[in-house]
Amino acid sequence: MGTATHEVVECTRPTTLAALATASVTVPVLLDADLDGTVTNRAVVTPGLTGQPADATLDDVATDDVTVTGVADLGLVKELVTDPADVVAGQTITWRVAVTNHGPSTSRADATAPIVVVDELPADVRDATASGPGWACTTDDGTVTCERDSDLPVGPAPDLTVTATVRSSATGDLVNVATVQPGRTPQAAPGGGGGGAGGTGSEPDTDDATVTPGASADLALVKSVVTAPVAGATGVYRLQVTNLGPSDARDVVVTDTLPTGLTFGRLLDSSSGAWQCSGTTLVECELDGPLPSGALVHLDLEVVADASLTGDVVNTATVTSSTPDPSPADNTDSVSAELGTHADLSVVKTHSGEGRVGGTLTYHLAVSNAGPSAAADVTVLDQVPASLRVTGVRADDSVWRCVVGDLAADGTPVLCTTDSLAPGVTAPTIDIDVLVGAAAFPGVVNVVEVHSSTPGADGISLATDDDALELAALVDLRLTKTFDGDVLQVGSSGTYVLTVTNAGPTPDPGPVTVTDVLPAGLTFDTARGAACAADGQKVTCTLDGLDVGESLDIRLSVLVSSAAVGTVTNTASVTSAADDSDPENNTGSVTVPVHAKPLAVTGTEAGLLALLAVLLLLGGGAAVVLARRR
Repeated sequence: MGTATHEVVECTRPTTLAALATASVTVPVLLDADLDGTVTNRAVVTPGLTGQPADATLDDVATDDVTVTGVADLGLVKELVTDPADVVAGQTITWRVAVTNHGPSTSRADATAPIVVVDELPADVRDATASGPGWACTTDDGTVTCERDSDLPVGPAPDLTVTATVRSSATGDLVNVATVQPGRTPQAAPGGGGGGAGGTGSEPDTDDATVTPGASADLALVKSVVTAPVAGATGVYRLQVTNLGPSDARDVVVTDTLPTGLTFGRLLDSSSGAWQCSGTTLVECELDGPLPSGALVHLDLEVVADASLTGDVVNTATVTSSTPDPSPADNTDSVSAELGTHADLSVVKTHSGEGRVGGTLTYHLAVSNAGPSAAADVTVLDQVPASLRVTGVRADDSVWRCVVGDLAADGTPVLCTTDSLAPGVTAPTIDIDVLVGAAAFPGVVNVVEVHSSTPGADGISLATDDDALELAALVDLRLTKTFDGDVLQVGSSGTYVLTVTNAGPTPDPGPVTVTDVLPAGLTFDTARGAACAADGQKVTCTLDGLDVGESLDIRLSVLVSSAAVGTVTNTASVTSAADDSDPENNTGSVTVPVHAKPLAVTGTEAGLLALLAVLLLLGGGAAVVLARRR
């Protein structure tokens, strides 16, 4: 039976039914999956050869109401879409979540009781997104929640696709667990029988997908001369190691095979990390801990030259790691101690776009080489401040190779490299798109560094530039106005309370101005909570500023004259020089009834009232006498 059509079942008894006898019929029915609510079944009996008496008292028609409650066995399957061989730390990963209603009923849902899929993401993924037709998905602190607010008939729902980025430091299993929760229709109990919200049904409503991410770290080594070796003295080589990702590199070792005539002296300097170097002519430097994706580090090794050393020397070094390297060709570099090549590198950093909190802007990095030599192994490092979220990097792929590291306390590293930059040439611009956060107010400075293995006039080719971004405050000032009391009394005073709040996201440096134009009949008396002054009916109050979440009350006392009649509506507003994200809530009003001044009784008025009372009494007595005479 369905909700739109009715099926008629007719049962015939071919034999006589004796007086006072009873016959029963059992009619089994199949309920539609979409059936819900109360079902009324009506049965009618008609006589055979014996007619019904005209005065029959028993009913020929009977009905029965049955309340139909649906149960639905929701099942969930979680699958890894990305080929397990392609799941690599630092790269994207995709899962599929399939929800199916295995019946027997339609699983009903609405906006107040939706069907919900909760996907608990592993800790080693970031930047997750989820989508699917008919689903509304949000992500909060590693948990993806998708809701469907429409009924799900028996059968599959549209698939959900969940995509995230595996953290570059991930090493262990990634276990992703998803669960489906019913909306209005209870989940079928085990075995598919009746149900309750706590049932699990015969199909699993929770599933997980586990994969162990691989790792791939494209290490590159550039070797340069800081100070050329001098016979009988020392020299300094710089070994620069970059990790172009996508994964963190583990067990990093730099091996420097010194040429004949040079021996290792000491580790003179290192930019970051704990390095341990040992050896005489075969020098091995081991990094204690992983080298993060997007990292750029260098080692300065001091060497001792034999007194008899003559001619140029060629020094070769190699970097290795236990993490697979997809491009090992750039792991080895050699440098000659020959002097005479110089590259004057420079970098100019500018920005374009909205210089406002919540806005987007683009930094433009222009790297130039004034020569006279080509600059080899040019590396650009922009440590974008943490208050600016990097949303994209655009550069000419034929010139630059760029990688973006993970956000840390000191910002997000953007690393770009090119093999060579000819003298007199400015390379194609590197554009870094960012989203300005509230923490950037009132301003932020972004610094870029450019390195090259070709020495400049001072020995190492290094150029820097910075771009200072000044930001206006972005606030949400709110004003509410109340009256301290119930009514205004003519001839008395009353107090209005003006509450000013800054909902952020940045402080308001001030001045914050509150303006209250008093209605006719009210004049300004005094104020507490702010410096206020009146110009006619206009009262202006000034605040020095408001922090995020700060509220301040201004108590404004007014005098009430007879010009105030009935009710008065008083409106005030708040403004400042800062950008206001919601000016609609900057005004507040309150309406208060006004009571007239009570009449005062003077001495003259009291005498007149007394004389009037006497005359009324005498007039009443005369009226009584006249009535009696009649």
